[in-house]
This record gives sequence, C-alpha cells and structure tokens, in this order.
Amino acid sequence: MKEKKVKSLLKQIEGPKLEHKSKEYLKSSTKEIAKDISSFINKDGGKILIGIKNNEPDGFIFNQKDEEKIMQICKDLMDPPQSINLDICTLKTGTVIILDILPSREPIKANGKYFYIRHGSTTRHMTQDEIKRKFKEAEKIFKSINAKDTDKILSEKQSYRDIILDKNGNEKTYIEFTPVEMERKPKQRTCIIYSQIHQFFDENCFLISTTLYGITIAELGKILAQYYRIFGNYSLSTSAFCIEQSGLSWVGFGPCNFIKTLKDQKKRYKNITEKYGKDVYIHHRESAFYIDEINYGMFFIQCQPNNIKKHNRLTIDYFDVGFVLTGPPFSRLFNEFFENIDIEPFTITSNINKSIFTEEPVLKEYLSFEAIGLIQSKIFKDFEDKRISISGAYGKAPKQLSGLKLNEEIIVNIGNHHFLKDKVTYYIKGLKYTNFDFKSFPSAIADIDVDWEWDERSLLQ
Repeated sequence: MKEKKVKSLLKQIEGPKLEHKSKEYLKSSTKEIAKDISSFINKDGGKILIGIKNNEPDGFIFNQKDEEKIMQICKDLMDPPQSINLDICTLKTGTVIILDILPSREPIKANGKYFYIRHGSTTRHMTQDEIKRKFKEAEKIFKSINAKDTDKILSEKQSYRDIILDKNGNEKTYIEFTPVEMERKPKQRTCIIYSQIHQFFDENCFLISTTLYGITIAELGKILAQYYRIFGNYSLSTSAFCIEQSGLSWVGFGPCNFIKTLKDQKKRYKNITEKYGKDVYIHHRESAFYIDEINYGMFFIQCQPNNIKKHNRLTIDYFDVGFVLTGPPFSRLFNEFFENIDIEPFTITSNINKSIFTEEPVLKEYLSFEAIGLIQSKIFKDFEDKRISISGAYGKAPKQLSGLKLNEEIIVNIGNHHFLKDKVTYYIKGLKYTNFDFKSFPSAIADIDVDWEWDERSLLQ
C-alpha cells in the first residue's frame, strides 16, 4: 500500500503542493528545513518527499533521529509551534519519508522572524499584505458566538448527559480502559464510543462534512456550541466520546467532559510509563471521536489532538466535522451550521463505500456481565423520587465478544433502569455496532444492550 502511494506521488509533477528532496536534505540546516515546511503551511499545504533524486528513491536509510529532528524543528523553530504527519515508506531501493503538511488559517513564522510562502515550485517571503490578510481571515472564524455563550450552551447540554460512577458511587469525568499489554510500537487501533444509538446506517446514508486545520480547544468549544445552538432541539442526548492513544482509551459522555478530558492530557499521561514501562510507544497525537445523535442522523467530530509540551499548547491538527444522515439533507439548518463556523462549501456524498455502516451481530445466548462501575441516568432528575436511577454499567467484556473490535473493558446500556442500591445481576442480550471508518482513522460506536434480574450480591457495599 505504501509503495503504491510513493509511486503515485512520483507520477505527479513538482509544484505548489509537492516537492522532492534527496537523502542529503536531512543534513541541511534546521533553519532551511523550517523555511520549506512553513512555506507549505502558509499556502495550501502539500507534501515533501525525502529520499528522492531524479524522480527515483536514492537509497536513503531511515534513522529514528531523522524523524525526531523534523518534529523538533516544527516545535522549536515555528511560531506558533506546528505538527505535521510523517509517513515512513520502506522500499527495496531505499526509504522515502513523506511529510504531509496541512495549511494553517493563521500565518506561521519560521526561524524567529520570517514568514515564508510557497510560490509555484519555489519559496519566498510573504508580503505585508499577505500576512495581514492571513491574520484577518484567522480572526474572522467563529465570531458569531462568544466564550460566555459557549460555556452556557455546553453546560446545559452536559446537564442532560449521564454521569459515570466508580464502585464507591463517586462521579468520574471519564473511564480509562486499559489493554492487556500497552503498545511497544506504533499501531493504529479503533477508537470506540460506547453509547445507545437509535438509528441504523447503511449504503444509502449521506455524509456532510468538512475539514478544519489547527483548531484550538476554544474553537472546538465554539463548534460544539454552534451545533447545539442550531440542532439542540433535535438532539437525542446520546453525546459520547473516546480518546485513544497506543492502546489506552478514555471514554465518557457529554461536550464539557469531552473538552475537559482533552485538556487533562498531562494528567492522563502522568502514570503511563510508571504503569507500563519507559519503552511504551506514545505517539505525539491522540485519536479523538465525538458523536451526538439527532433525528434522522448523527453529528460527529473526528480529530487528532496534539499537545506541544514545550509551549503547553493543545492543538487539533486533523479535524473532520459533519453529519451522517439516513436520508438527503434538505434542511437549511445544515447550511447555517457550516456558515457559522465560516467553512464553505462543504461536501455531500452518499455512503457508497459503506465507510459508515451499522451491523447487529447475533448473539447465540445471553452473556453474563459483571460491572465494576455504574452509569447514573439524568433523565429522571426532576422527578420527586430522589433515588439514583442507573442507566448503564461498565466492566470487562465477556470472552464471547472477543471476535469484535471492542476494548478489553466495555460500557453497556440498561434500557430497563434500576436504582443504585438494588442488588442485580446483568446479562448482555443484544449488540449494535456502527463502523465509522471515515477519513482520519478507524472509529466505531458500540451499543451494547443489557438487562438484569434480582440478585443477592451488590456492587456497592
């Protein structure tokens, strides 16, 4: 697959979005490399192929230090710091490094004082007018909603979402799902959300989406607030998220908890090496997936957060946002949403390749499930009965589900709620699984249905 990717790129002519560099390029000064990369960022993005001479691989031998050098240049010699995607393709005739560079809304300074831009197949300094125009465009985005309104809208929507409880009944922002063994080398894993989903998606569904670059946490909040401002009355209150990194998953519910979990990255990473050893592979980006169901469809965000430690700045460099619908998008509300986040046009495509598809695996028997924590429902929070209603639970996945792309631990949904102090035994009776292999990385939504019967045991002692 990677060999085909390199051959396909070699067939393209070098120009505004593509440049070849020989293996000697990595011996260049760091300032020269920063200049080249930033020029692509300040234009329309593009790709730099390292290890190519005369349109053929030149026998370059990859060293891990080469990757570290490039990443360090992007962090230390660019303002604000940048992160690019680096793909290593090992061929028979040598290694080729593909730098996949995304554009930025705001101008990026390189080497402390210069703004560069790609001009045809060359690089030049940006003019003062180009710099001003770039800053003006960056300032324009998301102006139609302020920080105070954002907090108010998201807090209101969070108040309708379920609460995670540990075994002692204490509230948690998210659950950390751990694998049997942490990753020792890079491996792409499925980012799985656990939530009740009311609809099925098939090859007839429609996708409306757009891609943003270099999103900040504040801008993420405004995007979510714009969604709830426009579609809030249609939301089915199923908002849920998953953040994945090297086999670890952090899962939870609601927009405020999603943002808080992203911001808590340092806290989440604090004990990783202590728990799993110093040789655990930690990628510089996480995978994050957020959904909220609406009538006849679903809102989604897929993104890759990146925390630049030196500058204590969390950015989201690959950010896909949109809707998947069971029918054509006739409503003007979709246009309003994309206009309000200043992104136009957006793409509408049919799901012809089944990138989003719901399956309902048949279980041969009901499966016993032992909970280690519970999910408190907020649906009945205004009722006179003040007893805590339980709408879900989490614990280790039964062995019978090992063939599915689930985590070692799972969250299950309880349709027939019970109260916190009830002594019950759970069993899984159904499963709905929605693949969401759309663009950035593989994701999925698991809706696992359980029921219960009275039991002498109690989870909470």
